[in-house]
Amino acid sequence: MVVKAVVVVLCCVALTVSVGWVEGATSSRDATFSDYSYNPDAPNGPAFWATAVVGAEDCGGRRQSPLNIDVSSVIPYNAAKTLMTNASDEYVQEELTNLNHTLEVVVVSPNPPLLNGYSLLLENYRLAQYHIHSPSEHQIDGVSYDLEVHWVHQIAGTGDNAVVAALFNASQECSSFLEPIAQGAGEVPRVGDTTVIETSLRPPVDGDFFHYRGSLTTPPCTENVDWYVMQTIQPVCESQLAQILPRLDSTYPRNNRPIQPVDGRGIYRRTALP
Repeated sequence: MVVKAVVVVLCCVALTVSVGWVEGATSSRDATFSDYSYNPDAPNGPAFWATAVVGAEDCGGRRQSPLNIDVSSVIPYNAAKTLMTNASDEYVQEELTNLNHTLEVVVVSPNPPLLNGYSLLLENYRLAQYHIHSPSEHQIDGVSYDLEVHWVHQIAGTGDNAVVAALFNASQECSSFLEPIAQGAGEVPRVGDTTVIETSLRPPVDGDFFHYRGSLTTPPCTENVDWYVMQTIQPVCESQLAQILPRLDSTYPRNNRPIQPVDGRGIYRRTALP
């Protein structure tokens, strides 16, 4: 999840089960890593990514993601430091792809939405893709949520990422944002399947957030991400969860990386003035 770098998770050419998905790649079809697993008992499970996955040595680094956000220890941000996007609420046609380890929408528009934010982001980051994890990768005060969506923004040619993360929890209220993905999930039952959906490209940047410097949450776990974890918990209804969850990983019922050590990093909290 991202100030010089940003995540917002995560993409694809001919894809096989043996090819690993790269969260920060513009297309997972660019993936060159050996396959990895979320199964903690597998030899290529999360605890072994740094040694078992070719090119993923950074997974053993000291600025890894995701984190548990201990609200009692966060550092207050100036309320003027906000995130901004020029994305509209209008729905556009984009491709939804089953990538084996997630469902992902790759932005193919020639003019993708931009993310910036005064002194938070000194340059414009372009939305490359968004994807889903379940359960949530980030926690707040030790609490996990049912879904986490990562909007991955990048500066072309630099490798820098800025990721906006939103947490979703089961509710009687359905999510208008997730509904096209839930409907499209039925059209992509197999790894590599793609369908066109009408979707919004606007991340939920209005409101307060937590910010820290971390990494991609999948191999290669590169430590070049500015993370922005939104504080407002979004709703997702049971019918949407039932459609989305079976498509998030073909080999294991979870696709969230375990919590990583904070290791002295500052976690900042932007809160609006009363």
